[in-house]
Amino acid sequence: MRGNNVIVIPRGSFLTGRKSLSKATNISESKIQRLLKLFEIEGQIEQQTNSQYRVITICNYDKHQDSEHQLNSKRTATEQQLNTNNKVNNDNKVNKKKRAVFAKPSKSEVSEYILSKGYSVNAESFINYYVSNGWMVGKTKMKDWKAAIRSWQTRETKTQPNQTTSPSWELGSK
Repeated sequence: MRGNNVIVIPRGSFLTGRKSLSKATNISESKIQRLLKLFEIEGQIEQQTNSQYRVITICNYDKHQDSEHQLNSKRTATEQQLNTNNKVNNDNKVNKKKRAVFAKPSKSEVSEYILSKGYSVNAESFINYYVSNGWMVGKTKMKDWKAAIRSWQTRETKTQPNQTTSPSWELGSK
């Protein structure tokens, strides 16, 4: 039912609109329109549109469903094995995540890392900044302090290529 009208949607068709497709896919309405037109030109779909909705029909829907059914019956055993392997892999990933706990670096660890890489980041400024922010990067807990130092170095070289001070965006920098 659409208002007071009964709309018959045949097998292999569905009722939709540009706005709902755009929202569901996070693709702009204009791009949705272009893609649907392309699918129509290629003979993959047919469309009936009006100002309120469109009915999209997938061409050769039954043909695709029959071949899909045959493929599914042949793949069942293989997919069951893959699903089992994926569960094992996912369990391993969860266990790794549990083990990876962030350890706050000492000033000497930070200094040694900066020296070993030849960076110009000020270790004390780095430590003070993250201590004051609870070792958070934005709203996320820090996971890799070495990566944070690399980011500081990148900003340092972009903003002050020949000086050895803390990043210019940090409060109180010189």
